[in-house]
Amino acid sequence: MFNKKVILYLKRDSVELYIENIEGPKNRLSFPPEILKYEEILDEAKFESTIASFLQKEIAPNQKVTILLSPDILFQKTISSPDKTIQESEIKKFTDEIPFDASKTATIKLLTTDGLNLIATNKKLYLSIATSVEKLNSQVEAVIPSTIFGITKNQELAKNDIAQILKNPKLVNASNFLLAQAETDPQFDQEAPKSFAKSKKNIMLIFFAVLIIVAGISFVFIKQKKQAVSSEKETEIIQVSPMPSPAEESTTAAEIEEISKDNLKIQILNGTGIAGQAQDLADLLSLDNFTNISLGNSENKQDTRTTVSFKENVAATIKSSLVQKLEEIFEIVQIETLQESGFDIEITTGKLKTP
Repeated sequence: MFNKKVILYLKRDSVELYIENIEGPKNRLSFPPEILKYEEILDEAKFESTIASFLQKEIAPNQKVTILLSPDILFQKTISSPDKTIQESEIKKFTDEIPFDASKTATIKLLTTDGLNLIATNKKLYLSIATSVEKLNSQVEAVIPSTIFGITKNQELAKNDIAQILKNPKLVNASNFLLAQAETDPQFDQEAPKSFAKSKKNIMLIFFAVLIIVAGISFVFIKQKKQAVSSEKETEIIQVSPMPSPAEESTTAAEIEEISKDNLKIQILNGTGIAGQAQDLADLLSLDNFTNISLGNSENKQDTRTTVSFKENVAATIKSSLVQKLEEIFEIVQIETLQESGFDIEITTGKLKTP
């Protein structure tokens, strides 16, 4: 049991404990009516102590627990209309019909093939259980509605039901009341189990760290790979690159928009004097299917601005995409119109952004 996941199936008057790959409930706790009645906790202290006493005998330290909410403690509504005004009106009606105070209600919204699915419950029920689990040095990973997984009756779960839940982590995350509540309820950090709050912070830190790494890794990698390329080699390349003929220069705007990226003629000039900078940028653009690229050096070797010039007949989508890519790499990007030139796009590199 120690390395197997646990499902706590919370019902209106009881909670059943299931273990991964084991048929039927391992144990069951019935709530006395003087503690819990009609989904309302009448005595919070006794409710928590009753749950804690039950779980202490059933859950080992470092156990991963999922709380599954049965259909009889869920309120549901599907809004088929895609109209936002209608949706807002129906959401308000749904919220007003729930027989709990707003402070006790947790709601998730799921887009399905039938429309916007609203599911609500009394969050006090599962938060008390989550707190008890945490006190045993274990963690509640998710609180999810059973109906999302096709469980519509309040009968015992089968082993296949448990397997269906555990093999669908994306659906679990999408329907997790803990995640939804953390985004919409400002009081959640005070109410939620500490382990979940800590886990949430760690996930966010990792997420932002990955974003920062991904943003700079492609250009830095290429720069390291091509460091040996000198400015003299760039001059040599531009001298042997074939210049477009006058007939090519007269290509119409309609024709340019139909030409693929690898046929657009691009010139990249090193404007900083840093060896290999133009080649690095060419390598990066080639990953985006810009392949007809000539290299050279700018007469001014101390440019701080990166200048990109386009002929008027270059497609707007290509302009936008290229400018966005340059702005991710260089500090200042200046856009100009290219008049008489044998190239469709000319770029003079400037100062790189500081990592």
